[in-house]
Amino acid sequence: MNYRELFPMRRLWLIFALTLIVMFGALLIVGGVSFRVKPPLPDRVVYELDGSEHTIFTAEDIHDGRDVWRTLGAWRWALFGDMGPI
Repeated sequence: MNYRELFPMRRLWLIFALTLIVMFGALLIVGGVSFRVKPPLPDRVVYELDGSEHTIFTAEDIHDGRDVWRTLGAWRWALFGDMGPI
């Protein structure tokens, strides 16, 4: 049995189409779940030095940073080319 008998063009296109459907379906499911389930947001991040706590940042600082990110429109640039934060 040769390759052309085992995998005719119709079967190759069917395998390709099924692969695309399954992969994009998985992407949509994982993307939807990660959009709905947000990571936990700490009230504050601290470190201890010589028995005293020092606050690095709070939840309010995180929210303020998100607002700056949105008002600058920088999130649009991060979508292209996986550039990350600008």
